[in-house]
Amino acid sequence: MSQPTEQALVTKRLKTTVYWLLGGSLISMFLYMVLGDWIAVGSFAVTSGLLGTAYWLILRQHNQSAVVLMNMAALCLVIVGSFRFFTLLSIATVTIISIVLVLPFVDSRRLLGICGLAWVVSIISITNRLRIDQFPWSEMPVRVSLNSLSLLVVMGLLWQIHRQLTNSLQASERSNQALRTSQQSLEQQVEQRTAALQKALQEVQAQADSQAVLAQQLAEQQTTIRSLSVPILPITQHSLVVPLIGDLDAERLGTLVEQILTNLKSQRTRHLILDVTGVPTLDRDAGHSLLKVSNAARLLGAKTTLIGVRPDVAEMLVSIGLDLRSIGSEKDLQSVVHTLVQNA
Repeated sequence: MSQPTEQALVTKRLKTTVYWLLGGSLISMFLYMVLGDWIAVGSFAVTSGLLGTAYWLILRQHNQSAVVLMNMAALCLVIVGSFRFFTLLSIATVTIISIVLVLPFVDSRRLLGICGLAWVVSIISITNRLRIDQFPWSEMPVRVSLNSLSLLVVMGLLWQIHRQLTNSLQASERSNQALRTSQQSLEQQVEQRTAALQKALQEVQAQADSQAVLAQQLAEQQTTIRSLSVPILPITQHSLVVPLIGDLDAERLGTLVEQILTNLKSQRTRHLILDVTGVPTLDRDAGHSLLKVSNAARLLGAKTTLIGVRPDVAEMLVSIGLDLRSIGSEKDLQSVVHTLVQNA
């Protein structure tokens, strides 16, 4: 919900002020009408007319003109009242009130003009009141001077206070404007940094997604490589040969055992040939894995034959005390194939 502007608040306060003044003037007019004091009735009728016009101007956003009419209504009441029912104190009081009423709605320059007009009206009203009260003409200049000087001092104080308040309000408004500008700048910076952070997060998320895809592709490639690193080739209907090339680490040995056992089950193999010609060395773990494959193959009804064992590899297997007597041994693949053909 939007906040009302300063101009709208001033208009609302001015309308409220004129509304209550108009109501009081109309009530006073009807009271004096009942009392039969037609001079007072005429005075309040003129005042009500001016205030009604001021209210109409306010409704059409002519606030300055309405303020002038409101002040004129009060001064008109002072002039007319001095002929009938106003005392010197009443004249001074209403004159000051007419200035106080317009203080919130005019600037210092306009207020100076209104004070000058009110001072002139007050001098005329005081002179008229003294004449009606039949004061001696010799005393009238002194009394008029004293009363007008008192009013002039009060008006000067009001104008000085109004100017100081106006300057303070203007300084406050400038400070508020600077604060609003700073706030807008900070909000823009926050929006820019938020957008930058969101963009950075999106880039990080995109990189994370890309890395996840790369990791998945890498895992698939590693799976393919592991399957290709242990090729299992059928040479007859019930015979498989597994050529091993390169070093046999723990991961590769695990893949070796898994794939060999899978093929033994699916193809009902009777002869399993492990070719270690391309293996540079066999340690204890590799020997145990070969022995594990042999034992599992025997349980599945297949005989295991080890070929391509070089003298240095055989010497190393003996030195580590590995018992491979359950595994058959041949010189090369050709010898094994020849034996298989003869037994077929």
